[in-house]
Amino acid sequence: MLIEDCDFIDSTIVHSSFEETIFNNCHFKNLSFKEVGVRFCEFSNCRFENVTFPILDLASNIGLIDLLLSQQSEIQISLGTKGITSLAHAIQLLYNLVPYYHKTHQYYQIINILLINNEQKKIWELLHEAFNYVIEANDFPALLGLCNLIVKLHVFDENKLKLLYNRIVETVVPEKLPYHLMKSYLVYIKNIQNLLLDNPSQYPTAQLILKTDIDDTNRNNLLPIINDLETTINVINSDASPVIQLKHHSPYEIIVFICAELPVLLQICQTFYYTFGGLKSLKDLIGSRHEKTQNNKRNSDSMNNTQTQKSIDVSLNIGVLSVNFHKETTEHVKSSEYFIA
Repeated sequence: MLIEDCDFIDSTIVHSSFEETIFNNCHFKNLSFKEVGVRFCEFSNCRFENVTFPILDLASNIGLIDLLLSQQSEIQISLGTKGITSLAHAIQLLYNLVPYYHKTHQYYQIINILLINNEQKKIWELLHEAFNYVIEANDFPALLGLCNLIVKLHVFDENKLKLLYNRIVETVVPEKLPYHLMKSYLVYIKNIQNLLLDNPSQYPTAQLILKTDIDDTNRNNLLPIINDLETTINVINSDASPVIQLKHHSPYEIIVFICAELPVLLQICQTFYYTFGGLKSLKDLIGSRHEKTQNNKRNSDSMNNTQTQKSIDVSLNIGVLSVNFHKETTEHVKSSEYFIA
């Protein structure tokens, strides 16, 4: 669930639980979570006043401990039948629980506890053990949960996230899994790839698919096009690093994955779309069929006079909004002149 811009004031919550829920910009006041399970949730930009949390839920969520430590109002922590204590004392007790969590393989909680004192080195060492355990148990949901935790808490830089992804791919052998587990793995590894490799910043994403007429006999023509793609994106915004893949269905397809902040992403998409026919705004991308006149089209490559059929697909995902565009044109797809660089 996503719970956003909500106030929980003088509320009573019983016989309920929140799991894998995002709380964003919420206000909690005069509220007890003693009878509420709050696990594997994400808290961001929330305020707490006179709130009571059970101690065992503190380390089972993303961003909760840091938020509670930053509050001006005192936070009470329930110890079950042993009464109430302060947040500072509860954190000391959590460190005492690390051996128990380790014995019961609750790595998610240990990472949260170690992060209180920014113990990244210990977390890095722990992750190798944690990954080995959940992979051997074929517990791919737990594997995704660990990846989500370290990405959302900004524990490591992108280079280390790539190392973790490579470790997962090298450890798991999908062909040796039973069919139902292999299917589960393929679903989860796609999400893990997006978290650790493709988009650790969780920015909006766009995908450009360029279908060419290039086959194995002239595949050397792919390099100038790829160079122009990278150069174009770099000129628009040097922080947007595209991931480029090739698919060979005879002929080749060039697939470009771009992750960036929304204004940057729209500018990149508009640049490429305008090259292929006339995008002026997101409104054009969604509904318009307007195209540039023949006089405004770019000149064709004088070095290659062979015209070939070509198409471009643009997919843009912004939260729940998904925009897809498909266009076919007759252009010189081998020509590096085709792209703005």
